[in-house]
Amino acid sequence: MRYLKYGLVFLFLLPIVLLAQRPCDRQRVEIQGPLKCPSYTFEPTFRDDFEGKSLDTSKWEAVEGVVRDPYHSIRRAYAIWMGDGMQKFAEPFEYTSAEIDTKAKFGYGKYEIRCKLPKGQGFFPAFWTFGGPGWNEIDVFEFWNEKGITGNKPERLLSRKHKMNVHFDYDGDGKSNNCPTKYKGPDFSEDFHVFTLIWTPYRLEWYMDGKLKRASNLYQKGRRSRLDCKDLKLDQKYKRNKIFPIQNMRIIANLAIQSGENAPNDRTPLPSALIIDYISYEAMVDKTSKRIIPVKGQQQKP
Repeated sequence: MRYLKYGLVFLFLLPIVLLAQRPCDRQRVEIQGPLKCPSYTFEPTFRDDFEGKSLDTSKWEAVEGVVRDPYHSIRRAYAIWMGDGMQKFAEPFEYTSAEIDTKAKFGYGKYEIRCKLPKGQGFFPAFWTFGGPGWNEIDVFEFWNEKGITGNKPERLLSRKHKMNVHFDYDGDGKSNNCPTKYKGPDFSEDFHVFTLIWTPYRLEWYMDGKLKRASNLYQKGRRSRLDCKDLKLDQKYKRNKIFPIQNMRIIANLAIQSGENAPNDRTPLPSALIIDYISYEAMVDKTSKRIIPVKGQQQKP
């Protein structure tokens, strides 16, 4: 297998707002019928191994000058390498940055990336999905500077705190309602790792190298229970997770640079890259009808 197939150098001065940890917002609801819990499988639908000499523009858009939300509001230059050659290097900035978005949108299914992270203060790599308008987003991973007990930013925590999040603007105020989680893993800059997200109508699951790291269900009963479709019963009361995506989304990979006190320092290695081996998506397919199970927003409603 070729390892250094695709490097993203995403180095740009970007204002960063760190989101506080808090429980997911939930609402009491009563399940009303009929409930359909199809037997499903995942079928390969999209994959890029980045083996060519240039970015496949039938699949991807290399984003520049994006204005999407308060955290991605400054004009971006990008630098993308395919193998040994540079795809593009835009006009000079103090730093350059890169982002690729799929041209197609995808729904329920299995999202996956195999990659190697950069390591250094100020780096903000991410693999995520985004739908819009408003916030309809799943963060498969995000990494940024992590403060230690004394408030400093120890290098031993760089590229180790795997942050997972889901956003949904359920109240329509144009702001992000989100539910972040993180854990301390290995140094993800030392080797390639596989990050996977499985999104079904009633559950989200995050995996790292095949190990489940987080699960978020649409419905819950009791304090600890996590219920899938087959566990739900009609005319029973449950708590519904209001922060749950309901739209098809694009797949996005990027590497940003933080600013202010989180900006790169004299020990940050430059240039650096988020190196991607492959990105893939497998659609959620009904075993009986052989059709892709569509994303339906009404599943959010009681």
